[in-house]
Amino acid sequence: MNYTLDSVKHAKECLQELKKTTKIIETPIVTSLSDLENNVENIFFFGIVTNGSNNEKINFFLEDKKIITIAKNSQVIVLFSSIDIVKISGNVDEPEGQFRGFQIEVTY
Repeated sequence: MNYTLDSVKHAKECLQELKKTTKIIETPIVTSLSDLENNVENIFFFGIVTNGSNNEKINFFLEDKKIITIAKNSQVIVLFSSIDIVKISGNVDEPEGQFRGFQIEVTY
């Protein structure tokens, strides 16, 4: 094995197996959480997600399957395709937190 389980190389190889393709394009990014809420076909993310204090929780999805939920003021290293941010009741502010990692595009 030439990678650790928290490496982008491992995430790419998992997607290659899942999607049955070898065409993977990775781009390093840092972005706010709200930019990750929309699921775009064949776009995935791998990296560290930090959930701020004004979000009750974040649900992570890999395609249409919910894979994990994290509470406010938490971090996780995860491969996902979209998120659902559950804000604290009454909060109208932009969700706190960020994603730092890779956007991974699967092409055919």
